[in-house]
Amino acid sequence: MAREIKTVLPGSQSHNRLKNRVSLGTTVKFDILNATKEYAKANNIQLSRIIDEALLLYLTQQGVTIEDKEEPTSK
Repeated sequence: MAREIKTVLPGSQSHNRLKNRVSLGTTVKFDILNATKEYAKANNIQLSRIIDEALLLYLTQQGVTIEDKEEPTSK
């Protein structure tokens, strides 16, 4: 029996308290995550900010452009 794949859109997450962001669930290699967490802590940078930058860099390298919407930075 085939399972139906549900598409999760930011608007459908009524329980999500985030206004300008969406939560993302994924898996990464232990060593990559540990190194990223250590870097974030040592440089006082939020992990989500590093992931945003990494995804943006990857998409840019693939020729995908994204409209830049300025988000207020929280420090």
